[in-house]
Amino acid sequence: MTDKLASVAEYENVFKGRVHEIAWLYYVSGSDEEITLEQNRNAFKRLRLRPRVLQDVSSIDVSASLLGQRVDIPICIAPTAWQGLAHPDAEVATAKAAEKVGTCMILSLHANKSLEEVREKTPKGLKWLNLYLFPNRTVTLDLVRRTENANYNGLVVTIDNPSLGNLIKFHHRKGISIYSRRVNDYHGNGHLEKYLKIEALPEVVRAIGDRVEVYIDGGIRNGIDVFKALALGAKAVFVGRPILYGLAHSGEDGAKQILEILKSELIRTMRFAGCRSLSDIVPSFVVHESHYAKL
Repeated sequence: MTDKLASVAEYENVFKGRVHEIAWLYYVSGSDEEITLEQNRNAFKRLRLRPRVLQDVSSIDVSASLLGQRVDIPICIAPTAWQGLAHPDAEVATAKAAEKVGTCMILSLHANKSLEEVREKTPKGLKWLNLYLFPNRTVTLDLVRRTENANYNGLVVTIDNPSLGNLIKFHHRKGISIYSRRVNDYHGNGHLEKYLKIEALPEVVRAIGDRVEVYIDGGIRNGIDVFKALALGAKAVFVGRPILYGLAHSGEDGAKQILEILKSELIRTMRFAGCRSLSDIVPSFVVHESHYAKL
């Protein structure tokens, strides 16, 4: 059995050596100057925690509810394309990991495994499908019907994809043109700069109140990041690249280990903060680093 690693960062460090160079470059690339890609991670680092002590944290509950469906952790799997580049079992392995941990997985429309096969191999797991609105509405309607027939629990509609992302680092690499055309035929770049981001999160939450559940993905690399996102109003977080790191390392076991690492780190952060359940995590636990510069 492959040795388990201790953190998402350790899995990330060995990721390049586990996949083909082209696959690695595709997975790690962002659009244009990759500013958003970098800021997704840095935004979490600019936030500081303000813990509450002398609390009974002997028992911690991290279960949550997503659109009325219970999950054991508020850490779910974002849609990432072509997981077969990371491991032969691809999305089936990821779905099995999500099912065992008790969380939600969003299947990418650009998957190596069909949505029907993923559901067949994991009949009990909570699953949503990431859907694009194709110019040919018949194609979109057919996908909706297939999703319904396969008993998926929901659809995640991408609405901010008027054009392909310009993955400069990926496309300009020598010998990569044939592969990139194959990817682009499916009208999606498979990357994750598509959800509500951390610095916009409080404003969005204030604007919509309790009318809509708000989720966030992008840049989350540890359980402290998860805590910060929940404190700012996210109902749950979705992780993409970290799952690929685990998948490339050891398939289903690796993806499962990533989720378990994030869960244990979240629980530890909650204990230090004095929170016994997700409902105890409120905005006052988080402050921007600039707050202390004014003291």
